[in-house]
Amino acid sequence: MFPEKRRSQITSYLRKKQHVSVNELSKIFNVHKVTIRNDLKKLQDKGILIRTHGGAVVIRISALFRISKHKTPLYKGFFKKSAEVGKMLFMF
Repeated sequence: MFPEKRRSQITSYLRKKQHVSVNELSKIFNVHKVTIRNDLKKLQDKGILIRTHGGAVVIRISALFRISKHKTPLYKGFFKKSAEVGKMLFMF
């Protein structure tokens, strides 16, 4: 299976379950745990999930406001856009 297809399927699976473990994904996709960890890292870099010890959890919008130590591009872009919208609202 191609990495992008596997990552897409991991994303779909994670959205259904809300949290997954590396062991679980490794068995489902029949790949080494290191491969799954690399996939989770790439998905985290895209802002799709947050890696945890031994797995990952899906990102929910409400969680963006509680998480300050994780600075992925999604968070930065989200808060920047929110600030821009806020400025526009006050202008009118």
